Amino acid sequence: TAVAPEGEYWVELYINDAAQPAAQVGFTVRAVTEGSGATLGEFTEYTQTEGGFSINYPSDWYMSDQKDALAVGFYPMDYYVDGDINSVFVIALKGNAAGYTLESAMDSWVSETVNDNLTNYKEISRATDTVNGNDISIFEYSWTKDGTDVYSIDFLLLKANNLYVITFTSTQDELDTLY
Repeated sequence: TAVAPEGEYWVELYINDAAQPAAQVGFTVRAVTEGSGATLGEFTEYTQTEGGFSINYPSDWYMSDQKDALAVGFYPMDYYVDGDINSVFVIALKGNAAGYTLESAMDSWVSETVNDNLTNYKEISRATDTVNGNDISIFEYSWTKDGTDVYSIDFLLLKANNLYVITFTSTQDELDTLY
């Protein structure tokens, strides 16, 4: 919940308890304060008051605001494919989570995904983690859309009666680059 101290950082992403990282990213944190403007180095902050969320996205990615749907999409122009591949969508499902726990919300989300009858659908993993003091569920799966093999990661956050979802969908060959 705080800005990291200025310095050089390194992140390694391990998928499915792999011994070697699937992706590695180095980055630099410069003197940024809590009250900084919208551009944070190579990221831009997007806030949607209607949806009740804020997110930082790569500044060179295209942003598609969908306030009426309480959603927003982000994608890099060089990798974008057919509406939702190689992109990230953030969706606020306001009031739709009454009576749910994070676990039951995840079970319902997975069930709805399975019921979508995605071609070549395969669940890879699901887990619960804590990010910035918030418990989130993470659901990873692969499928095929119009002959293209894709990989999706859905992040679910439950706040009161609201469910917030970040969905990342990428082609297999661009997964490491875009993630």
